[in-house]
Amino acid sequence: MIKGCIFDLDGTLLDTLLDLSNSANEVLEAHGYPAHHLDEYRYFVGNGIYKMVERALPKDSKDVEKMYQAFKQSYHQHYLDHSYPYQGILPLLQQLNDEHIKVSVVTNKPDFYAKSLCKERIDIPLVCVYGEDIKHYPKKPDPTSVMIALEKMALLNEEVLYIGDSNVDIQTAKNAHTLSVGVLWGFRSKEELIKEGADYVVSQPEEILEIIHRLNQGERK
Repeated sequence: MIKGCIFDLDGTLLDTLLDLSNSANEVLEAHGYPAHHLDEYRYFVGNGIYKMVERALPKDSKDVEKMYQAFKQSYHQHYLDHSYPYQGILPLLQQLNDEHIKVSVVTNKPDFYAKSLCKERIDIPLVCVYGEDIKHYPKKPDPTSVMIALEKMALLNEEVLYIGDSNVDIQTAKNAHTLSVGVLWGFRSKEELIKEGADYVVSQPEEILEIIHRLNQGERK
């Protein structure tokens, strides 16, 4: 019986790519580095902001820490400029809430921004939101933050879907022993999600609810 959903944030609930890329490009250009096209950032994100900055810089750059600090200052000014829920996400979350399916968020986005974005952009009750917090748990695909969320939700791993848009999310679900749902409206490709072994791949948010209904009626696929 599926009683809960844990969602990734960037590329799954919210389209945050433009704010991330704009802030990164602003900092790159200010320090004499070339900017990148928006689509390139689809493959820079997913493992936390530090890793995104590292990927945006030339290989073996010695400026990662300096650029990381500069990016944080820029992003703090711009993270709410263009970041909004994908079409169909708010109705999905409302329907999950109406059907008493618990919803949480676990992301590699820094914890402050994860909580702030959910507060500002998702006006629907969430059990918990956990972002990157290296003092207390490792980043995904380590399952620790998911296991903490499960405890907060008072659910077992077999009672939850983990939903995300990248290989990191599918790996996280496997490590936490939950079923995984890969979404196609985010930052990565269908091929990546299938290769990583996603249990389900969906192209529209409402399909997530259909999966839950099928599973709760006793169908596996």
